[in-house]
Order: sequence, then C-alpha cells, then structure tokens
Amino acid sequence: MEVVVQILEQVEDPELLELYARQAVLLTLEVTGAVPRAGGVGIVLAGGAYVRELSRHYRGEDEDTDVLAFPMEEAEGRDPFTGTSDAILGDVIISLPTASSQAGQYGHPLEVEVALLVTHGILHLLGYDDQNAAGEEGMWEKQREVLARLTAPTA
Repeated sequence: MEVVVQILEQVEDPELLELYARQAVLLTLEVTGAVPRAGGVGIVLAGGAYVRELSRHYRGEDEDTDVLAFPMEEAEGRDPFTGTSDAILGDVIISLPTASSQAGQYGHPLEVEVALLVTHGILHLLGYDDQNAAGEEGMWEKQREVLARLTAPTA
C-alpha cells in the first residue's frame, strides 16, 4: 500500500512526523486485519484554516477539528492472488495546530498525537464509527492497541 504524506505547514521535524504517520497507517491495517489496498492512502498535515474550510464545506460545521477522513469509493474487485484492491482507501486530513494543542494537553509529543489522529482517521476510512458508545469504545480499543505497538521510527 502506498502511503502519501503531505505536510502543508512548517514543523520542526517533518521527517519524523511523516515516519510516525506512515507507521500509524500500517499498524492500523495490521491491528484491524484489513486487507491492504494497492492504491494507497493520503495523509495531509495542514493548518487550522485549511481544515476549518474543509469542515465547513463538507460537514457544514464552521470550526477547526483535529481530523477529517474522506473515504474513496470501493473498487469492484480484488486481485485473486494477493487479495488486495487497487482502490485508494481515502484521505486523512489533520489540523497540525489542533494536534499540537492536544499533544500539550495530554502530555505527549506531537508525533504521537499525529499517529493517534492518523489511526482514528484510518479507522473511519475502514468503516469504523464512533457515533455511539459501542462504536466509540471499539475505535478507542483499536487506537490503544496501535499506540501500544508504536515505536520510534527510523529512517
């Protein structure tokens, strides 16, 4: 699966953020048992105004939010030999200012917060829903498992 990470804001260590984002995607797929897609996923780390505009346009909510997930349509078939689909899973958009604020609030580094938000977004792309208590607990269980397996990535 191809993971494309775009960082649209100035950050102290973009390479480290990118490595954590990539690792979060792969661990989330592993933890959920999801069949990887050959097409990939896009991760965008953006500014608050950009995320707020997307939220206003697509959700009708004029507010910054920490993460948005935009799934792509499911492909018709899977490769019979690999089980993979060539469809793109979708895009996860993260507000870096909100992620930074939340990282400070929870007392962990920005890259860990980004990994958590990437995981949350990927879970939504895989069809997980946190609109009720059972769904929310299921998502948090998967997120905790991913974070427990997260390691300091190396280049």
